[in-house]
Amino acid sequence: MFYTTSSSIEAASFARQFPNEIVEKVLTYAWNDPANDRRSPPYRHFKRWKLLATASGTCRQWHAVMHRVCMLNVIIETNLDLRLYKSLQVRTAGQSKDSRHHETLSLDPVRARYLCINSGLPRGYAQGGARYFEDLFALGQHCRAAELHLSSMDAYYWPLPFDFLRRLTQLTTLHMVHVPGNIDNCLPVIHVPSVTYLRVNHFPTYAGPPSALPASRERLLGWNVIACFPRLRTLCLDEPTFLKALIPAPRTLTTIVIEAPPLPSGHATIHGWNVAAALNRGLTVSRIVVNTGANEPLGWTQAAAAAAAHGVILERRCTY
Repeated sequence: MFYTTSSSIEAASFARQFPNEIVEKVLTYAWNDPANDRRSPPYRHFKRWKLLATASGTCRQWHAVMHRVCMLNVIIETNLDLRLYKSLQVRTAGQSKDSRHHETLSLDPVRARYLCINSGLPRGYAQGGARYFEDLFALGQHCRAAELHLSSMDAYYWPLPFDFLRRLTQLTTLHMVHVPGNIDNCLPVIHVPSVTYLRVNHFPTYAGPPSALPASRERLLGWNVIACFPRLRTLCLDEPTFLKALIPAPRTLTTIVIEAPPLPSGHATIHGWNVAAALNRGLTVSRIVVNTGANEPLGWTQAAAAAAAHGVILERRCTY
């Protein structure tokens, strides 16, 4: 749709057939889709900005909607991303002063609702971590959902992204992504009270000596991930995680969502979460949701028996 060989007049005529809502939905999907290219962030960011330039040249409506989509869904992977966003922010602020711009296209003032960032400094950024997060705050202070790619887990850098998240008072949904691996750093708990839904792609595990675990586990990242969110209600786990590691869970946590896609054999398994052992050891939640395939996952019978014994709802959803 975006790289058509038709004339600009034909493209403009075609684009005007759609209401703003439909155009925005299509362009949002294209802008946020990570499947466009999985090779490297610089190439992905190049394709996104090429999409912006191409769609903006279609007609006046698509130009306005494409810029709105870009500012609503802020994705920072490189230093160039940050520079271009700061430039767009200045231009958008200037357009908002022109009442005719919004009256003609029926567009609301733009405030970022989704923010995708890396906790580490983008390549080429030389002004320090504190300034980096100040720049991000200026772009995404009103966002309601965020995706945080954790590239550093050391005690020095850990507070910066979480201090930033704590300032996002409207943030309710957070997706944390980091490279799988064991974490043995003792890191401080920094509360992010606004988040109620947390998705973790890989739950960190403890790599220190077993003798140190009972006394220091509240300070370890594996427990800090939960302790940082005192109002957490829903926790989604993308990869196998022993649920007993969540004990004691926050009092507000009511639902755990497990992603258990089918294996090549056609059957999924929930053995990697050890649901029965967690419930028997005192995991206090009211519902465990298993997103899986059409076949009953391995380990379901034992998990269902433990859930029934502890008054926990175990729900299976065929999403794969």
